[in-house]
Amino acid sequence: MRPVRLALPFCLMVVSASVSAQQAYPVPVPRVPPSPPQPPQPSASPEIIAAYRAGQEGARLAMQGRFEEAIAHFRQTVETSPAGSEIYLLNSFHLRALVMPLIRANRLDEADHELAWFLDRAPSRNGPYASALLRFIDLRLYIQAGHGNVDQVLALLDTRALFLDSPSARCPAQSYFPEVVAPLHHDPRIAAKLRALGCSDVVIAQLDDVASRPIGAEIHDPGLPPRSAMSQRRR
Repeated sequence: MRPVRLALPFCLMVVSASVSAQQAYPVPVPRVPPSPPQPPQPSASPEIIAAYRAGQEGARLAMQGRFEEAIAHFRQTVETSPAGSEIYLLNSFHLRALVMPLIRANRLDEADHELAWFLDRAPSRNGPYASALLRFIDLRLYIQAGHGNVDQVLALLDTRALFLDSPSARCPAQSYFPEVVAPLHHDPRIAAKLRALGCSDVVIAQLDDVASRPIGAEIHDPGLPPRSAMSQRRR
């Protein structure tokens, strides 16, 4: 039975799972329903409870289009959070709840800035962090490829290559990869990087079809806006 993405206001991350490296897009890539953070137990630490509540408030602000407030709230939350994997993952849910509305509102540079800022603070690329970090790298690829920034995309693909031991890094991936690179896939340097990341020539050739439709759209989830439309309206 094919899993269906759940409609949840605090939407967020797709859990990693194995996908054949040679599976050709546009055959749908099986996705696991997102696992939003569950309300913490009453016995949870005050820091965990505070991070959870901060994420809920950030999601509310972003969904209302109050982006300046949402960004300031996110930055303050991260900067005052204690170290720890559970706190970091809660903050990663908070980030996704911020950047997806920013992207859909065509506030691409602001979304990219917050993604880069958070990625710079990643404590590790192992264990529970890998799936979250790959998703954020892919969102940055979506923005930079749409802007036509070849050098930036090449650098992000090199960063993505550091995660090749994670199932989430396989091509095609659980999230939006390689569709996010579609605007630049004809560049020979980009195509070579995609092959190094496990993308077959068939998968790369089929990226021609991506520009005209949303990326990763599923039931209850509109996905990322088509790049052909977004690249014409940069903010």
